[in-house]
Amino acid sequence: MNNLETSLIQNLSPERTMEIVLEALSEVVSYELAVVLSLEAEKTLRVRKSKGPLNTPRLQDYKLSLERHSDLAEIINKGEVFVFHDDVETGELHMDTYEGVLDLPAGHSCLVAPLHVEGNTLGILTLDHRSCDMFTPQVVRITQVLSRLIALALAQSFSADTLLKERDALALERDILLKELNKTSENLIGNSEVWMNVLEKIRLIAATDSPVMITGETGTGKEQVARAIHSWSSRAHRPFVALNCSALSSGLAESELFGHERGAFTSAVSQRKG
Repeated sequence: MNNLETSLIQNLSPERTMEIVLEALSEVVSYELAVVLSLEAEKTLRVRKSKGPLNTPRLQDYKLSLERHSDLAEIINKGEVFVFHDDVETGELHMDTYEGVLDLPAGHSCLVAPLHVEGNTLGILTLDHRSCDMFTPQVVRITQVLSRLIALALAQSFSADTLLKERDALALERDILLKELNKTSENLIGNSEVWMNVLEKIRLIAATDSPVMITGETGTGKEQVARAIHSWSSRAHRPFVALNCSALSSGLAESELFGHERGAFTSAVSQRKG
């Protein structure tokens, strides 16, 4: 396999892979409708890909309840390809998988193949044809082999869905953080090169757990810088307490900074956190 072929395979989406396998299946198995359904939460099957002359837009994202379709649930539990054999004369017919979506004749051919990857059931593949007895034992064997490829593509689709959800969650978290950063930066105004260096240092120190001493003349914004460091740090969810130490008497400084227990001194009528 050359580099071009490898690149093409790597760039195929799971949905496109399923479509290619279903196209290959149509060359050896005569079906009028092939549907790949994924096993979702709460005992539900959802259509992921459908193909064939009987395909209809109504099948897109169509869902089936396994509680209602107990025959499909039993096939999934057994884990083997199953072909329905209806008896038109006695009227013993299986429940149409796509009842209400497709109007298939009584006794039509219907095959169901569970899709497994490493012992995990991911969904099913269904094949339908309006004619009777279309799915022979040879067709069952072929479907059993190709269904493994469809199961792998379905597993890739699940992984892609998970990555998309994680990406959306990260994008949402990023937007929230950017809003918080912008809110925090409202009072840090300036665009000079020196000021940009200050902001960069704030961001760098906020990512650490190191103690910080901020120096500067009165009115230069030391408290605003401290608030920015707190807001951009991992401690942002904790309270920010600003204390003017120059207004403290020497006797109260220790109590204000480190707190005290009730009764530690005469006026300590209750506990105080530092």
